[in-house]
Amino acid sequence: MTLTPFCRERNTPVGRLSWKGAVTAAAALLAAAGLTSAPAAAQDSTAAPMALIQLSFTSVGSGERLDVKKSGSFDNGTVVVAPAPGSAQSWRINTAAGDGAFAIVNETANKCLDARLNTTTLQACDGRASEKWYFQPVNGSAQKAFMLRHEADGLCLGVKTDFMNNKAGATEACNGSPTQQWVLPEDVYSVAYHSAVDFAAARCAKDRATCSWSTGVQTPPFLMPATCVSPVWFNGTSTSIPWTFSLTTSTGWKNTIGFSLQAKLTVGMEPLQAEVSATVHGEISMDLKQDLGNSLVVTVPPRQYGWVALSELATKVTGKWTFDTQGFPWTAEDEITVPLKYDPNGGASIYSARTSPTFTSCDAQT
Repeated sequence: MTLTPFCRERNTPVGRLSWKGAVTAAAALLAAAGLTSAPAAAQDSTAAPMALIQLSFTSVGSGERLDVKKSGSFDNGTVVVAPAPGSAQSWRINTAAGDGAFAIVNETANKCLDARLNTTTLQACDGRASEKWYFQPVNGSAQKAFMLRHEADGLCLGVKTDFMNNKAGATEACNGSPTQQWVLPEDVYSVAYHSAVDFAAARCAKDRATCSWSTGVQTPPFLMPATCVSPVWFNGTSTSIPWTFSLTTSTGWKNTIGFSLQAKLTVGMEPLQAEVSATVHGEISMDLKQDLGNSLVVTVPPRQYGWVALSELATKVTGKWTFDTQGFPWTAEDEITVPLKYDPNGGASIYSARTSPTFTSCDAQT
């Protein structure tokens, strides 16, 4: 008796349109999850995953760029704004795994932007809290500007005149002024925006008071194309074999913005799902795998293939996230696929056992 593994197909989440859109918009932005700014930038093999390189930060207030005061050494270098081309106006953003916070690295000095006691300097990059920042879009900005916020204290990167008459970078209480707004190159705006979504979503998952969801339009329930959620096995014997298939079902939740907001929905971050569910009509499944189970016994006939397919009942809701990060709310439009247990017309999310003498696709019928 032999049961031969034929292939494994997974029910792969498909809601990462924002990532692919960013790649299209920014030419060669994505290579093994490393991101670069085009056209002049090349892939930086030393940058962390999801790193933006060769960037400029232009102050909305003055039109000048974030720079480092030219001196004999960059140790404790003074961060300033100056007209282009300046002395060291090329920066890199290294995004570590986690909540979307990042380090801002000066590419000339290979040192990180550090903020302490409202003063910004360049320091060795070592992951310390004073070197972590995050993007926050300026709501309604015609320039598509961001605030650069310091994660440790929530302060904003702004500009002040120091005692040597330098326009120096400084952290200060956020007030929305033009000197606290920064514009990135157009080709990387989408990447930075989705990074901001991820940071805000991570906070929302910890504290629902920092976000809200409003549904604008909801589609009627519909069946999504069947997908394989198990390995495909071939029964090479002359007798029928009952085989227990382990299933690889996701929660069924998918969305179109953010690099990791999709992942947070997929693995069942209940605060985010609960925020959406409150405004959606229907018998919602918070987790299809939990509702439908993670295994199924299929009797595979002699010399036939067997597998398990998922027919998912879902609805799509188009709406808006409002993220309020310490007093400056901003909005992000999203489309979310919400799995349903069943609908009033008899539709339901179900597993179906499939067997066939040949295997061509997941939705092939018995």
